[in-house]
Amino acid sequence: MLTFVTADTDAYREAIYPGGIPNIKYLADWFDRVRRASPKGAEAMDLQSFTASQPFDNDIYRSLETKPEQVDLPCFLAGSQIFIIHGRGAYEAYRTLASEHKHLQLVDRDYYPWPSHEAMGKITQFLDRHLRGVDYVNLEKVGVQMRLGFQKWYWRKETDFPLPGTQYAKFHFQTDGSLSSSNDTGTSKKFEYSTKVGSEGQKCGVSFHSAPFERDVEFAGHFAAKLNISSSVSEADVAISLWAVDEKGDVVPYGAKGQPEPLAKGFLRASHRKLDLEKSRPERPWHTHTEADYAPLKKDEVVSIDVEMFPAAGRICKGWRLRVDVAPAEVQPDIPGYKPLAMRQFYGEENDEAMNAVHVGLDLPGYILCPVVPLKQGYCNVMQ
Repeated sequence: MLTFVTADTDAYREAIYPGGIPNIKYLADWFDRVRRASPKGAEAMDLQSFTASQPFDNDIYRSLETKPEQVDLPCFLAGSQIFIIHGRGAYEAYRTLASEHKHLQLVDRDYYPWPSHEAMGKITQFLDRHLRGVDYVNLEKVGVQMRLGFQKWYWRKETDFPLPGTQYAKFHFQTDGSLSSSNDTGTSKKFEYSTKVGSEGQKCGVSFHSAPFERDVEFAGHFAAKLNISSSVSEADVAISLWAVDEKGDVVPYGAKGQPEPLAKGFLRASHRKLDLEKSRPERPWHTHTEADYAPLKKDEVVSIDVEMFPAAGRICKGWRLRVDVAPAEVQPDIPGYKPLAMRQFYGEENDEAMNAVHVGLDLPGYILCPVVPLKQGYCNVMQ
């Protein structure tokens, strides 16, 4: 037997409440299609209402958990970039699978553009080896779809994940709105923003910008962010988006169809900020999400949060800059053409307007952590 994995090992963190944010819109759409496809769909329980009544990780979600460490079958895993659903499990499974025959693919933003001659070849080789016993096939251990922007990409062929030679670079938030390799030692500053999303062309949240890169750099792997935030109310959703900006000041389109798309992103509901220190790693925070650790904010209280950002891969070319957005939702109306899939229900979308703030400066370390990998030159594929 053999297995293909593109789904979840942890239903709470990977499908229903990633970052503590409810995937209500996704669940409503998915469950509606399930009910319409089944002649007994009308008899099914109301999944959307049930999951809404269970906002914390508990025994119900633990009963759905898979245990990769108990799986010793050949396994082909695919994890998406920035989709933040049905992807995280692939990376967690790869780390813990008992099987010696495990293969991981870090593919495009979701699975729809993935089918290609390259992907089909990888799957065919896997099937040849483990169903037909073809010994001559030298199976690729890890493959990474390195996004280059402007509908270009190439496959990196690797031996492990995280990629050999990965070094983590910190880009610190500065009081002047910049990003720097060193921590800001000046006086502190508060960057305030509304929890309501404005109309097209208006800024959502706040942005920090790096200096132009002096050379081409490739990122591949786990990203993470540390922030100091406050709110005028008891809750704050924090969405982090990492963009590349070219020499003209335009956002680099990493999308398969040439549309604007972040290099990486992640989010966290601030009241779920408690970390499981045994499971957390610097590049991949692990939050408990339990009711016992639920911690609403006090008005204008400054708290430190660690935001998990799903693995992603992309090249930053010489002369480009990084832009980090801190926002109350997954949108950014000041980037023309950017339309993220409507899957999640953010706090500010269903409550009265409030003010959130990012605090930067002395004794308030904040940064985004990026996985820098050795630069490779590969062949480009154009996705239509």
